[in-house]
Amino acid sequence: MSLASIISNRRVKKGSIVALGISGVLALAAMLAPASGAWYFDTREGHSTVSIASFGLNVEGEHSGAFNFDFNNLSPGFGQAETFSVANTGSLTGYLTMYGDDLQAPGLTNDDMSHLSFYIQGYGYLQPQYGQMATLDLGSLQPDETRTYSLIVSLDDSVGSEWQGATIANTMNISLAQVQ
Repeated sequence: MSLASIISNRRVKKGSIVALGISGVLALAAMLAPASGAWYFDTREGHSTVSIASFGLNVEGEHSGAFNFDFNNLSPGFGQAETFSVANTGSLTGYLTMYGDDLQAPGLTNDDMSHLSFYIQGYGYLQPQYGQMATLDLGSLQPDETRTYSLIVSLDDSVGSEWQGATIANTMNISLAQVQ
């Protein structure tokens, strides 16, 4: 039965016709709303901050805070120790290593160098060879963490006269690399 036949049927009350008309308009509006892009939304505004990580290393030794090692008058069968502190001044955890390079010992051979030891107490040896030393793992260092190490240099008691008055110079390197 069509809307026109309902309207022409006199038995239908006027209120029913009005109700049917309103229902039809609402149904049509509901069908057209999604097609017209009408929808509710709400927006909030905020703030975004990006902080870039930093990485820093501070090393202090016994000599006025400088990172220099001076071992003087070393004799066979004895060792000398110096302490140094390493601080991670950045915001990332770092992996700490130590190695020596540019090792110079005039008058001494690589065989002679096997009688000299560089030892980081609790971590191991940096075995010297002409020109370089092995890299020693000193562990990870958290942000704002400071750790103190003791470097001990000793000379075997089996060394000969070739060591008298010898001077050994090298560059010690401490590196802090980002833990991945």
